[in-house]
Amino acid sequence: MPEKLWKGRNSERTAQIVESFTASIDDDKRLYRTIEKGRELHDLPLTEMQSFSARIQDDIYDHLRTHAVVKCRVGQGATGESAVQGAIAAAEKRLA
Repeated sequence: MPEKLWKGRNSERTAQIVESFTASIDDDKRLYRTIEKGRELHDLPLTEMQSFSARIQDDIYDHLRTHAVVKCRVGQGATGESAVQGAIAAAEKRLA
């Protein structure tokens, strides 16, 4: 594991939730550099995708499909189907 940026500032052990949250930062940086070069993730071969993280499996392409990506956007004002349906229902209620 790479040296932590906060080494020396805190003598206590890092909480597991923080370890879990920050575990993918290095993978994310490598992935971001690939995207910056104008490469589309869905065009990358599986072996290259796995070079970012060993956790990537062959189902990654299912998660990169446009419908799957949009469907995951569920927060207020998001474009996912459930969010849009909720916004429509709320607007209809206000207009009634």
